[in-house]
Amino acid sequence: MEKMKAVQVPKAGAYFEIVEREIPQPGAEQVRIHVQACGICHSDVITTEGLLPGIAYPRVPSVSVFCVTSRKKRCNQLCC
Repeated sequence: MEKMKAVQVPKAGAYFEIVEREIPQPGAEQVRIHVQACGICHSDVITTEGLLPGIAYPRVPSVSVFCVTSRKKRCNQLCC
């Protein structure tokens, strides 16, 4: 299976780390995105600090991305 790089928070209180993961296949109502740029927002920072209750780790943060979809259309923001 193909691999991708991702930035994740391995556990509460840890720094971001770059890891390799398998590329998941999108479901019927989903598209694969190729992220070209990504920002870190306040909720990402408090995720690293472990301040949000109920967060599962490891976690790949950020909903502020500039990307191209698997259908070759540009998107300026992805809201999860």
